Amino acid sequence: MLENIEKGFTSEQLQAIMDVFTTEGWRIIQKDMQLYKKQLDTTENIETESELQHLKGELKSLDWFIHLKDWYQAAEAYEPDL
Repeated sequence: MLENIEKGFTSEQLQAIMDVFTTEGWRIIQKDMQLYKKQLDTTENIETESELQHLKGELKSLDWFIHLKDWYQAAEAYEPDL
């Protein structure tokens, strides 16, 4: 997969990835991730800087996952002739 990130995707690979985002399962996962992020997005129970940094990392990871479709759509728009 890292090779594809460095060298780019073929149009077939990109289409296969985009197909994932049209499934009901993807919509369910997205809804769950957004709910989980909303539940985590508080510093109410944070007691140490280490816990804060851990929370920030979790939120960044969730945000990346939630916006994964956007990233691939941008890649598809950027290189439509792959």
